[in-house]
Amino acid sequence: MKGRLVFHVMMLSAVSSAAQAAGNRFLEEVVVTAQKREQSQQEVPISIQAYGGEKLEAFGIEDTTQLAQIVPNLQFTSSAGYNLIYLRGVGTDAFALSSDPSVATYIDGVYLPAAHGVLQSFAGVERVEVLKGPQGTLFGRNSTGGAISVVTKDPDPNEIVAELSADFGNYNQETYKAHLSLPVTETLAFSISALSDRRDEFYTQNGNKLPEKFTDAGRVKIAWFPTENLDFGFTYFKSHQGEANSAVAENNQPSALGGLLGIPAGEVDYNSETDFQGGLESHQEIYYVDATLSLSWADIKAMASDVFVPSDYSAIDFDGSNQGIARFDSRDQFSDYRTFELQVTSNPEGWMGDSFEWVMGYYYYESEAGYPDVSLFVGPNLVKNILLENRSPALDPLYEVLDSVLDIVGGLPVVSNTPLGEDGIDLQLEGLLGTESHSVYFQTTWSPTSWFDFTVGGRYQEEDRFLLAANSAIVLTDLTKVNLFDFDLDSQKSTNFSPKAVASFYPAEDVMVYASWSQGYKSATYNIISIYTPPDYVEPEEVTNIELGIKSDWLDKNLRINAAVFDIEIDNLQSGFVSLLAGGAVTLENAGAAKIQGVEFDFVYSPTPVLNPGLVLAGGAGYLDAIYEEYKNGSGYDEATGLFSSNLDFSGNRIGRTPDLTANITIAQVLEIGDFGELEIAVDHYYNSGFYYSPQNTVEEPEYTLTNGRVSFLYTPLNLRLTGYAKNILETEYHYAKFQTDFGVNQTLGAPKQYGLRLEWQY
Repeated sequence: MKGRLVFHVMMLSAVSSAAQAAGNRFLEEVVVTAQKREQSQQEVPISIQAYGGEKLEAFGIEDTTQLAQIVPNLQFTSSAGYNLIYLRGVGTDAFALSSDPSVATYIDGVYLPAAHGVLQSFAGVERVEVLKGPQGTLFGRNSTGGAISVVTKDPDPNEIVAELSADFGNYNQETYKAHLSLPVTETLAFSISALSDRRDEFYTQNGNKLPEKFTDAGRVKIAWFPTENLDFGFTYFKSHQGEANSAVAENNQPSALGGLLGIPAGEVDYNSETDFQGGLESHQEIYYVDATLSLSWADIKAMASDVFVPSDYSAIDFDGSNQGIARFDSRDQFSDYRTFELQVTSNPEGWMGDSFEWVMGYYYYESEAGYPDVSLFVGPNLVKNILLENRSPALDPLYEVLDSVLDIVGGLPVVSNTPLGEDGIDLQLEGLLGTESHSVYFQTTWSPTSWFDFTVGGRYQEEDRFLLAANSAIVLTDLTKVNLFDFDLDSQKSTNFSPKAVASFYPAEDVMVYASWSQGYKSATYNIISIYTPPDYVEPEEVTNIELGIKSDWLDKNLRINAAVFDIEIDNLQSGFVSLLAGGAVTLENAGAAKIQGVEFDFVYSPTPVLNPGLVLAGGAGYLDAIYEEYKNGSGYDEATGLFSSNLDFSGNRIGRTPDLTANITIAQVLEIGDFGELEIAVDHYYNSGFYYSPQNTVEEPEYTLTNGRVSFLYTPLNLRLTGYAKNILETEYHYAKFQTDFGVNQTLGAPKQYGLRLEWQY
């Protein structure tokens, strides 16, 4: 093991030297901590793609959502302003706060489950790691599809580091980033990172300009090294972001109910003819501290975090038209959670350290999350004209459900004051969920020879999920509130053990072949928003992954090819749907079983290292066959009437938000210009074969391609770089979100062509 470690360190140095000699940031080698210790990504027997800060900049990646354009089988979509992440077909299509993501996001090891808080723009970032497949052993909780780990730069007591950038683009974009690290004493240092981003929405509403999209964020890190083997860290992060996402979602495909209400099919363009000013405005406030004691036999690390993610306002226009038919808005929704982790990692100097390495730990998680104040408004046009006076036999399924609500309202003692005719129905809902989880984990690697490693590990978890609030009420015309239902506050306990086993072989120099079997677990939960029925309990989701992979360097390390084939079985897959009749909020249910088979590869190639060392090709591709094997009694919309139905059969359908094929290619050229600078030119091309947005497979995204380009000049005496860039150069029309409701399909186009100039300076 030691011999191979020395070899890989030499390899890292060789690749890094080659990259520096060529001046090519695309060849940057990244050291990762996917197994809780520093390793080359080529030495880790899992599928992982890692990018340092310089490499991210070279690829034009500014935040986590853009990683999908360079990572095969990674898919980012949006729903009601929430980011929905899928990796290898495993993901979460529900944006409710009671629904945990299947692809977990971590910042410096801190778990961030809130879907509207993962838009992390990269300021002061050391590296980003994308880990594929279940990460149930070493990474926190619920990482059934994988994990995205963002590692920020630590303060250094030995040097001053400064990074500044300013970015100006179309749509009045102004983005400023700064990172400053300063030593205070020989044992104390701190850093400050800041981001300010302002840009116009590329949509207009009825021809009028929408409020600008903005992000403000800041991070302070303090590092203290009181002794040679003891260090402490403290981090505070705060952000504020907002966008008018919901307001621009226009109904371009009305349902039968939408047609009866006179909703026209909106044009597919960047002008939304809707009447409702919606959007999402949210904050993040994060504290975390860590302490590491380095002993001869092991490193002992303790970390604690406190994360609060409130949203001032979140709104959805259900009908997506210029009529006030139905809307859902939430004020003061929040996620509030705390974690503690104690981790012990072996050192080579420990007992049998030349053939064994191990890590073990304890992880604690507690949270409260949900909706203290949700308003579901059904307008008078629907209530009076369709539900009360002009009943149509085609809408019988609608009446069966809504009549129960109307009966309740009609039986209230203040019926003369209830808004049934002229003012519609205004329901107020509350749903809060609590969680307390304890887990212990271990992983050990045995290296009996120089050509073989064997790794085993597992995580045992005990968890309580409990309702903190669940009730519904109706708001009267004089704004007084009358309770409808106060539901029992149910609770459930669950336990799980997720094991892992990996065999790694080194058949030749610079080649590793591995075979792995692992399981992941996604916690059970509740549907916390309900009008007249108790909140449903949703069973836990379990994932089993079998994988065969290869990591290799060829042609004197000028060609790197990593590839994997995998088979994924999912039991009780948690899937979401949205319907006015289900309370207006996303609702989770369990599909019986799903199966995903796939293959993926990525490569980096320097074809002419002697004649033209600045030329690099990089890319990859992924193919997925992702099917619901058993999904009966699924919730969706009747294809004839467009009305909500809960007895559909989706067995055999493709898993939602999962394209068959994704592929990307980057061609980059770096040219030295005398002794004072270098010119970097890069073009990217991304292909997506298209996908369905839901298990019903009726709302589809066609195939599309995106082409981006960049030209930058580095003035080496001042370490000053000027970059001109363009995104979606060919002005491809594609969607970032399609949101199906009882009234039709609300759609939001992806970003049109964007271009700008960026100036960067490093010290």
